[in-house]
Amino acid sequence: MSVLTLGRLGAVQPMPAEQVAIELLCGGLGGQLAAACVHPLDVLKTRAQAGMAWDVRSIVKSEGVRGFYRGVTVPLVSQPLYIGTAFAGYELGKQLWDAHARPHLRSGSFDDALRLFFAGALGGAVCATCVTPFERLKVRMQSQTGVPLGPLRTARDLCARGGLPALFAGLGATIAREVPGTVIWFAAYDTAMRRLREWHTPRPLAVMGGGLTAGLAFTLSTLPLERIKTIQQTSAGGAGGALAVATRVLRHEGVAGFYLGLLPVLARNLLIDVIQWSAADAIRQRAARLPA
Repeated sequence: MSVLTLGRLGAVQPMPAEQVAIELLCGGLGGQLAAACVHPLDVLKTRAQAGMAWDVRSIVKSEGVRGFYRGVTVPLVSQPLYIGTAFAGYELGKQLWDAHARPHLRSGSFDDALRLFFAGALGGAVCATCVTPFERLKVRMQSQTGVPLGPLRTARDLCARGGLPALFAGLGATIAREVPGTVIWFAAYDTAMRRLREWHTPRPLAVMGGGLTAGLAFTLSTLPLERIKTIQQTSAGGAGGALAVATRVLRHEGVAGFYLGLLPVLARNLLIDVIQWSAADAIRQRAARLPA
C-alpha cells in the first residue's frame, strides 16, 4: 500500500518527520523526469490556451524543433518543486491532522474526508505559491515568437514592467486550481491504485493506472482555471484579474472557451502523471528497503 493511502486514515499513525523529506525527494525527482520528457506537449498546451497557432507543422516550419523546447530550463526547476512540495505538503498535512485534530472529529469516514481535504488543500496551497513565479516565466517564454529570451532576461523584462508582483501574475487562479485540484488528484490516484491492487494488478501497472486516473480527474476539474491562469501569465501585465479574464472568455468564446486546448492539455497531463507517479513510487519503494 502506498504511503499516500487515504483509506481508513483515522487508524494511521503520524509519519516521522523524515517522511516529509522522503516525499519531497520522491516528488522532486519524479517531477524532473516528467518535465524533461513532456515539455514539447507543454509548449503545445500553452500556445493552444493562449490562442496561438499550436499545430506541430507550423511550429517546425517557423521555429524548428527547438521551438518545442522553449522555456525548458524553467520546468526542469519548477516541476520538481511543484510535485515535491505537493507531496511533502500533503504528507505534512496528514501529520498535522493526526497530531492536532480534535477527538470529536475522529469518526471514521468523516475523519477520512476531513483529513484528505486538509492535507490536499495544504499541499495545493504550498505548491501553488512556490511555483507561480516559475510558471509565469515558463508560460511567457513558451508564448514568445522570434528570437527566444532566456529566463533571466524574461524575468527582468517582467519586473521592469510591473515590479516583483509581475512574477506572481495568476497566483489567485493557481491557488484556486491547486487547492481543490490537489485534493481530487490524490483521491483519484489512491482510489484507482487501491482498486487495481485489490484486483491483483502488478504494482507498476497499478501505479500507472492511478497516475492516468489522477491526470484525467485533475485536468477535467481544473482546466477552466488553467485557461484563465495561462491568459494572465502570457500577458505582459494587462490581462486583469481572474474574474475579468473569465468574463471576457465567457463573452467572446462561451463555455467552450474554458476548455480550449483540451487535447494537448490532456495528453500532457496524462503522460506527465504516469511518469512522475511511477518514478516517485519506485524511489519510495527503494527508500523503504534501505536500512534505518
